[in-house]
Amino acid sequence: MTDAFKLVLALLLIIAAAAVVIFVRKELGSHGIFGNEETEASESPEETGELIIEEEPVPGFNEDADGRIYYLDEDGKRLSDTWLSAEQSLYYIDADGYVRTEDMKQNGMGFSFDEDGAVSSIAYDPRYVPTEEESEEGLFSPVRDRRVVVCLSEEDRSGSFYLIRYRRTTEDNAHDLGGDNKQYASPYSMQIDGNYIYYLPYTDREEPEDSYINKNLYRIQLGATIRELVAEDVEGYKVVDGDIYYQKSGRIYMTRNAGEDTTVPDFSEVEDFRVDISSGDKAFLYTGDGRLVAMASEEFKAGNFRYELSADGEILSVKEKTTVNTGGYTYSIEGDEAFGKSISRVARTSDADGKKEIISAEFDGSCGNVHYDFDSGYMYAEYTDGEGKSRILKISKDGDVDYLLDDGGDAKLKLYALQDNRAVCRAESSDGSVSFVELRLRASVPMALAVEPEELEAIDEPVDIGESSEFAAPEEPTQQATEPTEGLQNIEAPTSLSKDTPVAPQGPGAGLSAPSGEGSDITSLGPGGSAVGAPPG
Repeated sequence: MTDAFKLVLALLLIIAAAAVVIFVRKELGSHGIFGNEETEASESPEETGELIIEEEPVPGFNEDADGRIYYLDEDGKRLSDTWLSAEQSLYYIDADGYVRTEDMKQNGMGFSFDEDGAVSSIAYDPRYVPTEEESEEGLFSPVRDRRVVVCLSEEDRSGSFYLIRYRRTTEDNAHDLGGDNKQYASPYSMQIDGNYIYYLPYTDREEPEDSYINKNLYRIQLGATIRELVAEDVEGYKVVDGDIYYQKSGRIYMTRNAGEDTTVPDFSEVEDFRVDISSGDKAFLYTGDGRLVAMASEEFKAGNFRYELSADGEILSVKEKTTVNTGGYTYSIEGDEAFGKSISRVARTSDADGKKEIISAEFDGSCGNVHYDFDSGYMYAEYTDGEGKSRILKISKDGDVDYLLDDGGDAKLKLYALQDNRAVCRAESSDGSVSFVELRLRASVPMALAVEPEELEAIDEPVDIGESSEFAAPEEPTQQATEPTEGLQNIEAPTSLSKDTPVAPQGPGAGLSAPSGEGSDITSLGPGGSAVGAPPG
């Protein structure tokens, strides 16, 4: 019995142990511990009807496994080594095709980026040195596309800036950007985008002629003469596919628009101008309120003067003016020659009936470039006496003629302006050197007195004294000079002044008394009525 009980108990224990082993093996096998044990199979997509799609890159910004951002265009092409304007932000895609986040410099501009790669700062670098790829042999600060090559001229400057020139790739000749309305920029500040050339004149060392364009972002089309203003006070910029990004006061702005350039005044509406000669050897034209007339012009009218101007406001020349119209009369200075000397006299023509009259006695020398001074009511003209000395004449509307006491020494004077009771003159010495002087308008010495207006019934066409100081000699002088007296010569006055009949010239600086009657003598008088032979100095 005992043995039988033990046998049954052993069998039960064996059965229990086997059951435990089978249970444990099954549980461990479900966790994959045993490689040869099958696990419960999941249903396949085909069995459930669901489609599992792996995540694919899409057009736009994407991120790779390393967290680096790249961009695919609409065709799925990955961009590289290019600028991208997207979502109103500017990005640079580097040569490896990733959005750049580190600072960089390119074409004169320095760029900074935020952690997502968007540009956070654009600043022009005046000390920028171009890379070999940005340089082109024989050209200064070049930019190009398939249609045009644009560069700066190192020889042609306006203040701190250089003249912009361009050449179409189908042409051999270069042109000034803007045509006669020349445009200027800083080195490595130009870009070509679409049909526009963008440029930025930028300097921290501003010269007087820089002020109206400095730090203004402009654009202009090829062949156009009118530029457009994008923005003022620009610190740096970049244009991509018509989107213009620029920095102002440390912030980035984006626009696609530009408007009429209002930074340059409409000088045609300005009435008051001034000539500045503070540089010593150059003259610049300013408005009365101190704005430089920064524009190129072949004939710019300022008061009674017409100037040829450079784009930076420098006066290159003054247009000759042979007549003055005021008070119902047109005044001119008649020129002729007698006894081998040039002589002159003042004439006026009535605007009402065309009657022409001589209103001054004759005086030695030749005149030209006559202008009216509104403040003083006198006319002023350039004058060369018989000895070749240059002076400025002061002429009243009654016909009195004085010469200004101040002069330019041995230099030839050219009248540039009448302002502040001064005659502003360009003085060119015999050695070719040029300076500018100011002569006092109120300090003058009498030269020729007014005469009773004498009408001329028939007048030969006068020589254009604005072009030359040479005068045609009369065919048959009707008056002969008397023998000279000691020191001065007295001559017999003509009984008629018709047909521009010349009288004998008086010495430089001499004034002539008005004829007291028919056949009276005309006597040379110096300052204060005393006889003189030549003006002082």
